[in-house]
Amino acid sequence: MKAINYQMPFRPNFEASAAAGWGIGIGVMVLFGAIFQLPIVYVVVIATITALALVWRLRQALKLWKFILSLGGEQFKTITFEDMEKKAGGINGELWLGRGFEWTSRHAELASEVLQRDFKEVQPPPWVARMLGKASASRGFVGMPWIHGIGASEERDITVPLKFMEGNTALVGAPGSGKTTLYRLKVFQAALRGDTVIVLDPKNDRDLRNAMQEAAIRAGAGDRFIAFDPAHPSTSIRYDAMANWSRDTEPAKRVTDVVVSFSGGADNFTSYTWSVLQSFTDALLFVGRRPSLKMFRAIVEGGPETLMEEVLRKFFQERYGPSYMQYLAEDIRVAASSKKRDSGTLPATLGGMIQHYKTLPFEERDKQGVNGLLETVEHNREHLGKMLTSLKPALIALTAGDLGDLLSPDPMNLDDTRPIFDSGKITNGRYICYIGLDSMTDDMVATAISTLILADIKAVAGARYNYADREELAKRTEMIIDEASEIISLPLVSLLNKARGAGLRITIGMQSFADIITKLGSSAYMEQLLDSTQNLIALRTKGDTTTKQIVRMIGKTKITEVKRSSSAGSRSDDAGLHITGSEGAGTSKKEVPLFPEELVARLPNFEYIAYFAGGTVIKGKFPILM
Repeated sequence: MKAINYQMPFRPNFEASAAAGWGIGIGVMVLFGAIFQLPIVYVVVIATITALALVWRLRQALKLWKFILSLGGEQFKTITFEDMEKKAGGINGELWLGRGFEWTSRHAELASEVLQRDFKEVQPPPWVARMLGKASASRGFVGMPWIHGIGASEERDITVPLKFMEGNTALVGAPGSGKTTLYRLKVFQAALRGDTVIVLDPKNDRDLRNAMQEAAIRAGAGDRFIAFDPAHPSTSIRYDAMANWSRDTEPAKRVTDVVVSFSGGADNFTSYTWSVLQSFTDALLFVGRRPSLKMFRAIVEGGPETLMEEVLRKFFQERYGPSYMQYLAEDIRVAASSKKRDSGTLPATLGGMIQHYKTLPFEERDKQGVNGLLETVEHNREHLGKMLTSLKPALIALTAGDLGDLLSPDPMNLDDTRPIFDSGKITNGRYICYIGLDSMTDDMVATAISTLILADIKAVAGARYNYADREELAKRTEMIIDEASEIISLPLVSLLNKARGAGLRITIGMQSFADIITKLGSSAYMEQLLDSTQNLIALRTKGDTTTKQIVRMIGKTKITEVKRSSSAGSRSDDAGLHITGSEGAGTSKKEVPLFPEELVARLPNFEYIAYFAGGTVIKGKFPILM
């Protein structure tokens, strides 16, 4: 059986005592040599041997003290944009994530030992701390700096191949733990690479926006920075969230997803909402008009009759030519004179047109843009209103006031000079785009906006996935979604599944996994969402659900455990009373989490434990970019 090499660093520094003994031995040898006039050769030889033993033990003692002192940690560091640019220039095809080391079973073993004792009990004397240039105790830290300190001697630059990051990344951390600082590092490096950057921020964090803009300017891409900001519409870009789609069914599906995210809804209501919106879409496309949020709202509020008449006029013009009205005159006259028409309160002209349309052979009435809308027009208005209860409020919320012009821009309005963008234009132009959703003002509208924009991004990603050539796919997009739990939607889940093939690297940030469960309704959905990510970066966070999930994703290992035993007893025989006793110690292997669960909530600011595709676990920390 192979012997277990086990060393306990958390103990009195016996090596220092031994070094002191050897030092005293040198002095005694020299003194004896002088007093007793020993041969100088003997004195030198013995003193040399003693000195070598002293150096050997002193190095061991200093190494142990240095390790113990490293547990005190270091204050957070900063890095300039210039230094960061030099680092990024030397790691082509990789992402720099600060400094750290690979966390292994040996570090788990050391962490287990620290958790069993107060490491201040084995602190070296203050003079040793001063000699080594370190503080003898950690002060002013949030969290436990010794977590990183146990591997400080192995610290190196942490670089991760960008191809690993294409598997999506989950980032979890409490407020103030360093998420924004990490976003800043990622945005700056992406800007240096010339990648597209899209950041969705539900809170509309001014610091994050300013950090992105500064990073873009420092990377020489200040002209590529744009911002969508509903809270400040006068300085915001206009974002056409209905611009990109490759199938006629996508606009209706996009708005239906908004209705679901806005107010929920049963499947039957959702399906009917989609079918009505699809009839609007088909009709608009039939007459050569592009679907938009404002257009849908106008039809819902004013009724579909006006659009129905426009559709039928085009249909009859194509069938009969410019003088089509003479073919409809009799039906219109009958409709006008009828006291009770089948089409209810429809205007006489429209009623006559519909009546004439129904008399045509079936094969001539097989028009997608006509039949669906006709069914909607003839549907009972009261019942139609009940079935579309959630649609109207959602459309009003997304088109009211300044928001209407931001999300449904009119390129023909020359008085509005704000630039118009969409996901395709942003991706192709390699822009650095900040999207603030202002959820603090209205979280439901913020969710609806994010659903629209994510659906537009998904459409662009789908087109790239299906049709882009190798050169086009080489243009990567770095996408960051902060506080993802606030804006989780079907388009986001779908986008995560398609991201890699479409050249997207998505980071979804959150404060805890419990927020995801609350939003989605079950832990199973939460795990399904996390399964679409290949990487995990965990900053300081708490909550049983979150910490247990982090530890589960990182995995388990086996550590060496020391077991001590002692016993005492007595027995008597003819020879008298015998006292017996024994002490023993042994080691065994024990399976434990590779990273202890209780340490997740004790990580200092700007420090993380990460799991990357392929199984590598990294304990790291990143500086503040200044």
